[in-house]
Amino acid sequence: MKKHYLILSTLFLLLCLSGPLSAANPQIRITTNHGAIDVELYADKAPATVNNILAYVDSGFYTDTLYHRVIPGFMIQGGGYTADYKKKKTQAAIQNEAYNGLKNRRGTLAMARTGDPHSASSQFFINVSDNQFLDFEIAPYGPLNTVRQSQLGIKDAHSGRISTKDCRGKRITRNSLKQAQESGNNENKGYVCLMRAILNDDTYSLDSELKSCLSQIETLKQSGKLGNDQTCSDYINMKHQAIKLVHVRWGYTVFGKVINGYDIVEAIEKVQTGPAGAFRKDAPKDQVIIQSIQRIQKQPN
Repeated sequence: MKKHYLILSTLFLLLCLSGPLSAANPQIRITTNHGAIDVELYADKAPATVNNILAYVDSGFYTDTLYHRVIPGFMIQGGGYTADYKKKKTQAAIQNEAYNGLKNRRGTLAMARTGDPHSASSQFFINVSDNQFLDFEIAPYGPLNTVRQSQLGIKDAHSGRISTKDCRGKRITRNSLKQAQESGNNENKGYVCLMRAILNDDTYSLDSELKSCLSQIETLKQSGKLGNDQTCSDYINMKHQAIKLVHVRWGYTVFGKVINGYDIVEAIEKVQTGPAGAFRKDAPKDQVIIQSIQRIQKQPN
């Protein structure tokens, strides 16, 4: 009896340690007046985006909306306008998840947005070509859209953990930040700044740090902390190297792929376009209507 109990206990422990079994990705059907398009949603790669889309799907939001923008060789976009070209009221915008490793390739679905990388709501598009320029990218240099590695969840190649250490190699915590702030030691100012940055402290500002550098750039060069051919951006990059601040092109979040009905996508891509409603161009002359978007109920094996 004890032996059987031990075996059962061991099996239970192994199941607990292995974690829950990964659920299959959800699927949806986009029914249009041209036909149906079936899509697999990558909930494992873009969880917030997929949850957002499914909330709109389940509420019936997309019923009788339009594919209002069609550009051959590029993409078809919809999910935000009614048949009389009125923009639908949406829920709050979501965070960009384009760093998930998925690429804007032919047949993939991605979130439409404004110039603000975190402005996507209900509109989406289907790529009809490989649109690499829409992908998330980390670059060694760039403008002040620099973000913290911790915000992106980018893992260290060796440890597999998100960077949470300061320039001295010490783990950053709220307590260590508080201690450094209370020490009153001028030598800790840079240390505090680094910790505020990685902890997403609201009082930290990269703009103010840049202005500070600009005001003392000659002093920095004379002290050797900045080369004669270097700029404040170089100085800030070096200063923050320990917490891996990165420059990014945010790109557009890919969250699904067409698995059936791509011929319908191609048919929509070929429709004639021009001005309509508030759009000066690229709107289908004969409306492409999204009659509904619904979850596909998978049949049991």
